[in-house]
Amino acid sequence: MHHEKILFHGFDLDEIIFNSELDTKAVINPQSTLFVLNCLNYKKLECKSILVDKYRGIVRTNKETKKLINQFVNNQAVSFLGTRMMAQSKEGLPYVYGRKVIVPMSGATQHSTDWLLVNNTIGVAFTEYKRNMTMIFKEFLGAPLKMDLMVNKIVVKRQLRIAGNIMLKQCEVVDEVNVEFQDIKQSDVYNICRQYSDQESECSSLKNELDWGVHYIIESVLKHVLGDDVSGGLVAEIAKDIKRKSREII
Repeated sequence: MHHEKILFHGFDLDEIIFNSELDTKAVINPQSTLFVLNCLNYKKLECKSILVDKYRGIVRTNKETKKLINQFVNNQAVSFLGTRMMAQSKEGLPYVYGRKVIVPMSGATQHSTDWLLVNNTIGVAFTEYKRNMTMIFKEFLGAPLKMDLMVNKIVVKRQLRIAGNIMLKQCEVVDEVNVEFQDIKQSDVYNICRQYSDQESECSSLKNELDWGVHYIIESVLKHVLGDDVSGGLVAEIAKDIKRKSREII
C-alpha cells in the first residue's frame, strides 16, 4: 500500500502521528477500531502497524497486522468458523459475523496488509479513473473522518463482495434458526428437556464441543484408513495441525 498517499481529511496526519501513543499490547477492538494499517514499508511511523481508533486516535504498535488479525480471529474462533470456509473457497479473506465485518485491502496473503472494519464505516466509494478508495467514518476523535487510500479496486471490491455474500447467507441461516427457536424458552418442550438436563453440571462451551467434534471425525477417518490401532497422540497432533491451519491467515 502507498501510505504516503493516505489523506485524513480535516486532520493533519503529521500532528496525529506526533500525538499518537505506542501500545505494545494493542488489539483490534471491533467497537472502536476503524482501520488497521501495515506500516512495515512506511518508516516515518517507526512501528509495524497502526490502529486508527475512533476514541484513541492513532495507536502505534510493533505487532504486525498479521498478528493483530490472528489474535482477533482466535478470540472469536467459533464466530468466524463458517466465514473462513466460505471465504477461502472464493479466494478471499474477509471475516464476517453479524455486525463484525473486517475486510483486507489485498487478496489472500501470508503477509501483512491493511484491514478495514466495515462495521465502523458509514460509506465506501471508489473513484472512477484513479485507484483511490474513500472511506467515511462517523466518528474519529469526536468528529467525522473521510480517509483516502490507494488500492487495487478490483481486489478490494472482490473482498467486499465476498463479505456481502457471506453476510446475506448468515442472515438466511439466522432467519431459519429463528423459526425453530423463537420463544422456545416459553414452550413445554423446553421445560421438559430442561427438567431432565444436567443443570447442576458445568456446561462445556460451544468451542469445546466443536473441538470435540473435530477430534471425533479425525479419529474415525484415521481408524477407517489405518485400522483401530490409532494412538490418541496421533489424533491430537493432526487435530492441532488442522485447527492451526484453519485459524491462521492464509
